Amino acid sequence: MLTGCYNLWCPGFIQTSDTIVIGGSITPISAFEGNQFEITISIWKDRKSGNWWLSLGSNHSLVGYWPAAIFANLAYADDVQWGGEIVNSNISGFGKVSYIRNLEIVDNNNEFQPVQDIKGLVRFIQESLL
Repeated sequence: MLTGCYNLWCPGFIQTSDTIVIGGSITPISAFEGNQFEITISIWKDRKSGNWWLSLGSNHSLVGYWPAAIFANLAYADDVQWGGEIVNSNISGFGKVSYIRNLEIVDNNNEFQPVQDIKGLVRFIQESLL
């Protein structure tokens, strides 16, 4: 069973950046057989406040945080999920539009560790474009 929220559909996230739009498009974009671009996304727990912070980019620009109070009953996690969404009206783009790599988790010592035992799930939803 999948649980959780998408973008800002669940209350609680406190946005601190006035330059990054949650749910907005990310630029620049990669082109098939052209220039490829990546973005670093990090989520970690602040050891002092207990808040969970979100940052983007190689310079780790802070976007905002989920307050510690939301996770009052969370002592540990046995499952971590990553995902994304692309929009592509070109049907020949299937399998050529995005990827996720270099997944790591932060352990109890606030150190990055490689992810183990990865299981993949791909959902293809085709919407008619009118």
